[in-house]
Amino acid sequence: MKAQRVIFSVLRHGVAGVASATFLIVVSIATYFICAAIGNDAGGPMVPFLIPLFCILGGVGMALVVYFPFALLLAWLARRMQFASWIFLTAFFALAFLFFAGWLAIVWQRVPSLSEFGLAALCGLFFTGGFTIYWLVLLFSKRLFR
Repeated sequence: MKAQRVIFSVLRHGVAGVASATFLIVVSIATYFICAAIGNDAGGPMVPFLIPLFCILGGVGMALVVYFPFALLLAWLARRMQFASWIFLTAFFALAFLFFAGWLAIVWQRVPSLSEFGLAALCGLFFTGGFTIYWLVLLFSKRLFR
């Protein structure tokens, strides 16, 4: 019985990873092509190939390296304490926003302006959207197969 739970958990995380990676890949590639079309500049002969490749690597890497461990941590916390799911998503957004705002401050070696904080919030929302899909797929698959 315990082996079935382990296999089911791995499958749930696998499906959630594929769903969230698909979201990240599709949104980032679509954003690149929209920006390239608006600016009427694809960048160069290799850029239309490299940008989607890096989007694929980034989407899969984000699902494996960030979403999977964070989901395991939140599942462990949910077993220990009773929290609503939206608190986890809010915490993920706060961490993502702080990461991007700190990254902007370190790279540009100054305090980010208000519009740069907006950029950090937009990036935080994008990655929180991917984690939301990951988390929702985990919750629905758990309830679906009980």
